Amino acid sequence: MTDRMQRFCVKDYLTRLFQLRSWSICTPPHRLPAYASAVLGPGGLLVISTPYHGFLKNLVLSIFNAWDAHLTALWCGGHIKFWSRKTLTTLLTENGFHVSQFHGVGRVPYLWKSMVVVARKR
Repeated sequence: MTDRMQRFCVKDYLTRLFQLRSWSICTPPHRLPAYASAVLGPGGLLVISTPYHGFLKNLVLSIFNAWDAHLTALWCGGHIKFWSRKTLTTLLTENGFHVSQFHGVGRVPYLWKSMVVVARKR
C-alpha cells in the first residue's frame, strides 16, 4: 500500500469513527446497525462502547435511591439511551451482526461503568 493510500484509509477511518461517536447524540440508535452494515463488508467488525445498565447495577441504584442523580437532566451532554448486554445484543442480532465479545469496564463486575461489545457482520 502506498503512502497516499495509507493516508486516505486513515482519513476515511477517522471520518467514520467521528460519525459513529456522534451517532448516539443525533440519530435514533436503531439506525446505527443499518449504517454499519452499509459501510462494513461481510465479516467486518463493529465495536461499540456505551454506559452499562444491567439488573444488579439498576437494583443498587434503586436501593440507594440514586436514580435521580444518575439520570439528572441538569448537566450538559449525557446519553439518551441506557443499554444492557441483552438489549444491545438484540439490536445488533436483528440487524445481521453476531456479538462475538462483551467486556464490562470500570468498577467491580456487574456494577460496571461501561461495556464494550464487538460484533461481526454476517
